[in-house]
Formats: sequence, C-alpha cells, structure tokens
Amino acid sequence: MPFEHQFRFRRSDGEYRWMMAVALPQFGPAGKFVGYTGASFDITSLKQAEIGLRTADQRKDEFIAMLATSCVTRLPPSPTSSDDARADLDPKTTDWAHEVLDRQLRNSRMVNDLLDVSRVSHGKIQLHPERVELASW
Repeated sequence: MPFEHQFRFRRSDGEYRWMMAVALPQFGPAGKFVGYTGASFDITSLKQAEIGLRTADQRKDEFIAMLATSCVTRLPPSPTSSDDARADLDPKTTDWAHEVLDRQLRNSRMVNDLLDVSRVSHGKIQLHPERVELASW
C-alpha cells in the first residue's frame, strides 16, 4: 500500500524543517513484499504558506465580526427621525427621515451578507448551486 507522511525533522544545525515522505511498495517475482521505494521532500515553505493562509483567514473572520458588530450598533432606527416625520410633515424632515431609514436598512442587509460569508466559510451554510431560467426572475 502506498503511503505519504508529513513530519518535522531536526537538522544537525538544530533547525526544524517540515518533510514529506512518499513511497510505493515493491514486490518480488513471487508477489512477496520486499520493501518500499520512495523519497523525502522538504516542504517547509509549503507549510509556512499554509500557516500564512490560516492566519489570513482568521484575520478575515475577525474583521468581518468587527465590521458586523460596528454596523449592528448603527442599525436601530432613530426614534426621533420617525417621530419627527410623523409630527412635522415638512418635506425636508420627511426626506431626511426616509434617507436615515433607507441607510439603516442597507446596513442591515450588509450585516446579513457579511454574516452569511462567515457562515459559508465555516461550513455552517451549504450552498447548492442550480440552474435557473433568467426569464423566471
């Protein structure tokens, strides 16, 4: 049975490196197992890149959480804007109140989208792609 194994290796100078060993079994004329033939490769740079990607992904998730929290604090509609719009039917006031409410609704959609991105990246939501007819939209 072929194998692949990754491990840390300490060199004679004390530095640790990541290695990957791969090998295939070898069989004699009677089909008897006689050993493995394989090679080992230094994959330290690949492991460092993998760690860098994990760190970047973690920072992205932290940024999304921070951004979502920041947006959530701005979401509740201002009671004064809706009260002002009802009490004073001045077009300037009602236009301002509508702009505030529209902006807050856009922010809530953005927060939901950011949270969905985080859920998808953590496997909490599964996407099921399917074909749709554009005419049905």
